[in-house]
Amino acid sequence: MALAAKKTTKSVRPVAKKQLQITAIGDSLTQGVGDSAKDQGYVGLLKKTITKKYPKTKVTTANFGVGGNTSAQILDRVLNDPKITASVQKADAVVMTMGGNDIMQVISKDPLHVTTQAVDTKAQAACKNLTQIIQKIRTVNSQVPIFVIGLYNPFYVLMPTVTTMQAAVHSWNAGTQAALKLQNRSYFVPVDAILTKGDAKTKKAVAKRLKSVATTKQAQAASNSSSKKEPELTNPYLYKKDHFHPNHVGYEKMTTELYQVMADHKKLWLYQKK
Repeated sequence: MALAAKKTTKSVRPVAKKQLQITAIGDSLTQGVGDSAKDQGYVGLLKKTITKKYPKTKVTTANFGVGGNTSAQILDRVLNDPKITASVQKADAVVMTMGGNDIMQVISKDPLHVTTQAVDTKAQAACKNLTQIIQKIRTVNSQVPIFVIGLYNPFYVLMPTVTTMQAAVHSWNAGTQAALKLQNRSYFVPVDAILTKGDAKTKKAVAKRLKSVATTKQAQAASNSSSKKEPELTNPYLYKKDHFHPNHVGYEKMTTELYQVMADHKKLWLYQKK
């Protein structure tokens, strides 16, 4: 008796969508402040990145970034702006930034004497706002993947010995990651490691500065002499006019990190449904 021929199944390669809608919501980082190339910061660069990798896909972006917005103000816009609702409803992916202005409200009052409790309290409140934003998004688009970009410390290179801001950044990032883990299809994009300390040359200069500070303190303790003023260091990834927002190179670094996380979950936003 002849054996029945085995059926072979061909694996079908996923096909990228012909059109993609990316909705961006947030503060000045989403707005693209500091990008001298006028690419709308990471939003415009993300569009270019996807278009380059998938030239047959038409990528459309909607940018709802507003400089100076706190998480509470962003939440208010998400809840009440019909344009944001309409954009989210048809979005294939949502990307967000928030939290920097919340943290600055605490830090700017007295940066050298801010307590951990004050920072944690503000971070917890901001994370609650983030959760409400995601819940609102889910009411109009239950399946859209959401990517939230974390914070970095813009003051580290200028003031590496001041640890308050770094503690605040770590608190916010940890809280954000914890909040996102409780939400479906919501992902954290870390940028602290890549943006805070600048490039290799800057990292080396900062390390040398920190060593010099420690040596100077020891010398002062021994001789009671005044400290020598060191030349100012700057972060090459930040906008020169404010030393706070990313410059074009900084936004490129941010976009690379964002796309890497998005690529890990591209089946949720890139491919056509079978």
